[in-house]
Formats: sequence, C-alpha cells, structure tokens
Amino acid sequence: MSILGRYVTAGFLVNFVVGLAVFSLVMTIGSMLKIIDLIAQGASGGMLFRYLALNVPYVLQYTIPMSVMTAVLLLFTHLSLDGEITAMKACGLSLWQIAAPVVLAASAISVVVLWVAQYGAPRSRYAQRVLQTQLVGDDPLQLVEQGRWIREFPDLMIYVGAKRDQRLFNVTVHRLSGGALRTTVRAREGRVRLDPADPARLLVDLYGVRMEEPDRHDPANPLKTRTIYAEYHLQQIDISHLRRQATARKKTSDLTWPELAAAIRGADPGAGDSPVIRAAAAEDCMKLLVEFNGRLAISLSCLAMTLVAVPLGLRSRRRESSVGVLVSLLVIFGFYFFLMIARSMADRPRLHPDLLVWVPVVAAQVGGIWMIERSS
Repeated sequence: MSILGRYVTAGFLVNFVVGLAVFSLVMTIGSMLKIIDLIAQGASGGMLFRYLALNVPYVLQYTIPMSVMTAVLLLFTHLSLDGEITAMKACGLSLWQIAAPVVLAASAISVVVLWVAQYGAPRSRYAQRVLQTQLVGDDPLQLVEQGRWIREFPDLMIYVGAKRDQRLFNVTVHRLSGGALRTTVRAREGRVRLDPADPARLLVDLYGVRMEEPDRHDPANPLKTRTIYAEYHLQQIDISHLRRQATARKKTSDLTWPELAAAIRGADPGAGDSPVIRAAAAEDCMKLLVEFNGRLAISLSCLAMTLVAVPLGLRSRRRESSVGVLVSLLVIFGFYFFLMIARSMADRPRLHPDLLVWVPVVAAQVGGIWMIERSS
C-alpha cells in the first residue's frame, strides 16, 4: 500500500474506532433498564456481567455501520477543508483512487458485520434469553411471544398482538384437529397464569371473546361459519412438553443463518386445508424472509454508507465534528427506518416487505457512485 493509502486508511480507522466506542456505549446504556430488572429478580454480579457481554454482538451489528459512515464523513470533511483533496487531485489522482483504501476497508468490515449479524448476534441474543429463563422460569408470560404465530402448543396456533405487564391484547387462538381448523377464538384482552393444581397446564383468561366454528363439510364458506360471542372464556393449554425442554425457545431473531435458511425452506405457505391456516403460514414465512434479507442489507450497508459519505464529506463547509455525526445519523436513520417498516409489514406477504429492506441500500450505492463521479 502506498504512503497516501496508509495515511487515508489510518485516518479512517482512528475515526472508526472512536465512533464505534461512542455509539456502542450509547446503545449499551439502553440495556440498563433490563439490568435493573434483573437485579430486582436477584441476579448475581456474574450473571449481570455475562448479560452485558452477550449484548455486545447484538449492538455491534448496528453500531459498526454507523461508525463506518461517521468515520468516512469526518475523514473526507477534514481532508477537504485542509485542502488535501485538492492537492491529491493536482497530483493526478481521481476521487476514486483517493477513496479506494477506505472502500476496501469498508468492504472488509462488511464481511465482519455479516458474520456478526448471521451468527454472533443470534447466538448471543438466545444465550441472553436462556439467562433470563433461569431467573423467570416460573413466569407463564415467558411462554407467550407477541407478534408471531406460536405453534409450540399441541393442536393450537396462538397469536398475541401485544403483551404488557401481565396482560395480553388482541389474542387469536386457532384450535386444530388433524391439521384442519376446528375453532377460532378471538379476544380483546387476556391474562395468563399457571394452573395451581397442575403446573404443566397454562390457563388463559380471555375477555371480550368471539368464537368462530367453520362448517366441517364446507370450512372455506364463511356464510356457514357459526359465531358465538361471550364476555369470558377460559383457554387451557398443555405445556408439559415445554417444561421438559428446560430451555428458552428460539425466536426468529435467535436463528443463525443456516437455521434461518432451513426454516425458510421448511416453511410451506400452502399447508393446511383452511385459508386461515395458509395465511398464518404465509405470514411466518415472510417474517423469516424479512429477517434474512434484513441481516444481509445491514451487512452491505457499510459499503453503501461509505459511497454516500465520501461526496457528502467533500461538500461540508464546517469543521465541527458534530455536523458530521448529525449527517451520518440522519442517513443511518433512513436505513433502519426501512428495516423497521419491512418488519412491521411482515404480516402482509403480498406486499413483499422482504424486498423493501434493499431500497435504501441500492439507493445509497447508486446515489453515492453518481455523486462521486460528479465530484471527480
């Protein structure tokens, strides 16, 4: 590598390390509320330290792209304001040649982020939840996850829209028989508790209930569906098999890349003889695809952010580093905004939200290349 290449790379790495430390510290502070909750539950000092350590890979998958963007933006702002870019161009170097060491470094960092997002973060998040399960293993709410169809219970499919304190909201329970839908129970609100007479049974008190029973001979015909309204309904769930597992169940975010790919291949949106079951299977499959594509997009965002940051840094007219940080945060927010929108639309597979996560990546790469060409 030339002297100029080493100089540019060193400046980038210094800014990157400082930015990574600052952003990671800020995001780690968000875990303090959970730490306080664990302390209240009697967690030891060793367990708290392990919990914080396991949070690092999850934080890094987001803070590394942020740090790359900030480092490149500050570096080229500094080079531009000090007249070094002008001097390099006077020596016959194009902007692409000046930025090449940074682009190569960002590409290498993208590989690191890819590993963290696909292996490190899922494993660490699952290990965190196992730690929590050791403390709150008798809490029945730990068996209910919001925002996805729960299929771990025998002959049941359960969906919980929201979960706060000891209350459940927008609850849907599909009771199956031989893979076919037999009864659907929808409730405005619910509460979950263990059966005091049988710890292997979960009791769900449902309020504001509507029960739907499709016609067994013509289940696809809604006109033949029998509907019953009730103020209260008790749903009993057998959890003996989950008790025997003695560990936390993996969420979609806990799956490593091979596990996620296997789950996608095994998902069958056309399974079942009921439109309701097929729709639920399609939602689960789309959530897996959104998670899969989202992790890839986060990894490639390092390179995309670099291409955007180079021309933005050249156009800066102020020396204050806070300006660079603010601009980088605005661009980064655009990336993560699309990712959050895609995850919120995962229950609408017809809109293909798995492709939405690629919009900012492609736009940033195309826009960055175009701006660099104009600035060369």
